[in-house]
Amino acid sequence: MGATAGKRTIGPELHPAAMAALHDVAVAAGGVSDPDRLANLVVERARQIAGGEGAVLRWYEPATRSFRLLATVGTGEDMEALIAANAPTAISGAFKSGHPIVLNDYKTSGKTTPWGRLHNIAAQVAVPLLVDGRPVGTLAVLSYADHQYDSSDALFLSLLAAIVTPALESARLASEVKRQARSVAQIYEALPVMVVVYGRDGVAIQHNSAAEAALGAERLNGVRERAIPLVREDGTPIPADERPFARALRTKAPVRGTIVGYGDTARLWAYVDAVPVFDENGEVEVVVTSSIDITRLKAAEDQQRQDAERLRALIELQTQLGTLDLDANQAIRVVAERALELTGGPGVAVQMIEGDEVVIAACAGFGVELVGTRLPRQGNPVNGCAQDGTSQSTSDVLIDPRCGREIFETAGIRSPAVQRSLPGVRRCHGHDGYDRRDRAGQPGLLRAFRLYRGRGRGRRRAVHGRGRGPGPDGHDA
Repeated sequence: MGATAGKRTIGPELHPAAMAALHDVAVAAGGVSDPDRLANLVVERARQIAGGEGAVLRWYEPATRSFRLLATVGTGEDMEALIAANAPTAISGAFKSGHPIVLNDYKTSGKTTPWGRLHNIAAQVAVPLLVDGRPVGTLAVLSYADHQYDSSDALFLSLLAAIVTPALESARLASEVKRQARSVAQIYEALPVMVVVYGRDGVAIQHNSAAEAALGAERLNGVRERAIPLVREDGTPIPADERPFARALRTKAPVRGTIVGYGDTARLWAYVDAVPVFDENGEVEVVVTSSIDITRLKAAEDQQRQDAERLRALIELQTQLGTLDLDANQAIRVVAERALELTGGPGVAVQMIEGDEVVIAACAGFGVELVGTRLPRQGNPVNGCAQDGTSQSTSDVLIDPRCGREIFETAGIRSPAVQRSLPGVRRCHGHDGYDRRDRAGQPGLLRAFRLYRGRGRGRRRAVHGRGRGPGPDGHDA
C-alpha cells in the first residue's frame, strides 16, 4: 500500500509510547461526543503502537449478521464496508471466541478475505470488542510486509479495545435512543388525535401538532402545566390526583374512556385515554394520553336532550289545549306563552291576516303590549308565508328588502322567523306565524310545535264550525 511498517513499541513491559497512546484514547473515550472521531483515534494509535501498515475497527450488526466498518487507516478506499460474521476470517474468529487471533502466515491461514488476498496481507492480529463479556465488534492491525505480531501486540490492542468499547457502545445506544425518540415523535405526529406525553414526575414532555391545533397554544400550555381546570360531565371539578394521566401514573394501569371538559368557559370536551409505558424495571417511564375532541358531539347530545324535553312539553301542551275549556283567544295566548318557553326566543307573536293587514292576536316576551297592533301586510314576511306556505326568516329586517323597516321598528322586531300554521289550525283561526328575534331560528321545532298545537286546537273546531270560510271572528281563512 506504499506505507512503511511501523516499529514495534511494546516489549516485555509497555513502552512509554504505548502508555501515552492508551492515555490519549482513555481521555477521548471518557468524554466522547463524537464517536467517529474516537474511532479514528483508536485505529491511528493501534497502528502506531502495534506496528504494521493498516488498522481496522468494525462493529457487529445483528440485523445483517455482519461487521460494519467504523474506521480504518492505511487500507485505501476500497476496504469492504461489510464482512459476513460467518466468513472464516481472523476478525470472525476473534469475535466468536472472545480472544485475540494472531496470524503471521495470513496467506496460508485459511482465514482471509477477498480484499486481504487482493492486497497481499502478510500478517494480522485481531481482538474482540467486549461489553460485559459480550462481543460487539473487532479491532485489527495488519501488515503487507514481513512484520510479525506476538502476544504483547494482542495485549496492547485488547487494552485499547477495553478502554474504547464502552464509550462506543454508549454512543451507539445514545444514537439509538435518539433515533427511537424521533420515530416515536413521528408516530405521534401521524396520529389524528391529540397526544400529550407526561414523564414519571408528572411533567408534560411532549405533544403533537394535533393537540396544539385542537386546544390552541394557551389552552395546551394550561394542559401541559396542569394549570387549566378539568371538569366531569356533570360539571364537578376533577382533582389533580384524579386526572387521567395522574391515575395511570399512580395505578400503573391504563385509564380509558374518560370524558373531560377543559376550562371554565368556552369549554372543550374530549374523550381521553391515558396509558402508562414501563421501563425495564417495570416502573412507569411515561404516560401517553390520547384525546379525541368531542365538543361538537357533546353539543349535539345536549341539543338532542333539549329537543326531547321540548317535545315532551309540546305533548303536554297538546293535552292542555285539548282538555282545558279554552276559547280561541285564550288558546292563542297559551300558545304564545308556551312557544316562548319552548323556542328560547326573546319574543313570540301570533298574527292573524285581515285583508291587507296583519293583526297581532297574542304575544309574549316583548316587554310591551302588542296585542291588537295592526301592521301592513305588504313588506311583511307573514305575507310570503301566507301566499306559498313556506317558512320565512331574516337576520336583520333593517337591511332585508322584503321587509318594511318601519313595520318592524314599530314592533321592536329585528330578526323574525315566520311559519304558517297547519290546515287544522287555519280553518279555525286563519294564517298565523311567529316573529322571533332569535337569529339562529328553530324551524323544525316551530313546525313540530304547530303540529301539536294544530291537533290540540283542532278538537275545538265544532265550536267554530268546520268549513273553509271565514272563521268565527271574521278573519280571512
